[in-house]
Amino acid sequence: MQLIYRWLVCLSAFLANLLALGVFFSMGTLLSDIMDTFNVTRAEAALVQSVGITVSLCFGFFHGCLVQTFGVRNVAICLSCCMSVGFGICFFATSITFLVISMGLVGGIPVSGIIITSAAAIGRHFHGKQGIFFVSFINVGSGLGGVSFPYLFNYLTDTFGLRGTCLITGGIFLHMIPLTLLWKPPITRKSRQSTNLQDVAGEVNKAYHAGRSELNDADQVWNSRTNKSDVIDATLTNQTLTSVKGENNTSNGDGGAVCTTLKKLLADTAYMYFAFGIATAYSCNTVFYVYVVDALQDSGFSEINATLGLLLMNLAGILGRFLPGSLTQTKHITVLKIPMIACIMIILSQLGLTLISSVFTNFLSCILAGTAIGMFSSTFGVATLKLVGTERQATAMGICLSLSGITNAVLGPIGGLIRDKTGSYTIPFLLSASVEVLAIVLLIMAQFYRFKDRRSAEKQMPVYYNTRF
Repeated sequence: MQLIYRWLVCLSAFLANLLALGVFFSMGTLLSDIMDTFNVTRAEAALVQSVGITVSLCFGFFHGCLVQTFGVRNVAICLSCCMSVGFGICFFATSITFLVISMGLVGGIPVSGIIITSAAAIGRHFHGKQGIFFVSFINVGSGLGGVSFPYLFNYLTDTFGLRGTCLITGGIFLHMIPLTLLWKPPITRKSRQSTNLQDVAGEVNKAYHAGRSELNDADQVWNSRTNKSDVIDATLTNQTLTSVKGENNTSNGDGGAVCTTLKKLLADTAYMYFAFGIATAYSCNTVFYVYVVDALQDSGFSEINATLGLLLMNLAGILGRFLPGSLTQTKHITVLKIPMIACIMIILSQLGLTLISSVFTNFLSCILAGTAIGMFSSTFGVATLKLVGTERQATAMGICLSLSGITNAVLGPIGGLIRDKTGSYTIPFLLSASVEVLAIVLLIMAQFYRFKDRRSAEKQMPVYYNTRF
């Protein structure tokens, strides 16, 4: 029965990502309808989606703290209601300002919260490499939604108009409420080992000083390992969960737990380098995503071929979202190498668009960029789960998303400004590629400190265990 419930949680998280992120990735389809309905310029109409994306990312930290305080399910239900209300009341919109507030703010702010809560729900029901795989899997839903919702929106706007489409979309979001009701905390054992590197040595020493019966149990585990690195990996992939309290007790508003989590995250050098590295890299992805159609048309593509390039990018993003969870199942690819690979792919795609003018190269650049953007989208949940563990995952994801929102708000307009001044996307894309190089350096530093922490934890292992190899 417990196994069936875990699969229901996985399916519900997949569908929640498909609905929430699929709609937001497809809002550009409504651009012309917003312009016609409210008689506004393209820039004013685009403000709805721009505001929604920016505030959604920037509120990631706030959502992470809410999950830490009130629990995954409670936060997810409230956020689903907010999205439904935000889009539903657009039926009564009388101006573009009304639409920016209702759809952009009220409907947009909860999006990053759905990303965080769905990943946290999976992390609490699936552990180890299985958990990492399914965190990556549920992100495939957002890619599928981004491909399918534009066609649905085109049909709805032709049939019911913009206001009717918004009302129907608000009703669609109501279906997220029964999905998120499934995300209750699992019944867990009294204690498990921690994934936090700073706590590993203390946990091992406690096991060393435990009673004889516990040592006999530990013998069976240690003898099943073949080398010391496997032992460290096994220790790092389990998470401490305190008895059956789960999230029911955290819903009482434990602000102290949030402060403690923040202090530990800020003290984790590897995580902080990762957070700044992933935020730096993700901002460049947005530059590519926003301007790719216009850049293709500047290269001589027709509007149909430019739109085809965007479609290829979205389809490749589905595969990219699946890759982090799959690649980390291998022995030689760590979670911190995934975003480095994605950065290299983005750099190659940007160089391909700016330096080589051919149909094949430009389409290939779109595929590479789409795959990389999908990999980054999954990396937020996969890497934080591996680096800091289940208990701190929500807050850690929130920090990463908020930093990404800030960098997106800065770098996106800069790219457009340079394009207007120079009349070409060559400098914006080359600048974006150079920023990706900086992101790679930050991620390498995160990998270095991760390795350093692992070595430190290994050295502090008691002699009792060291003599077994």
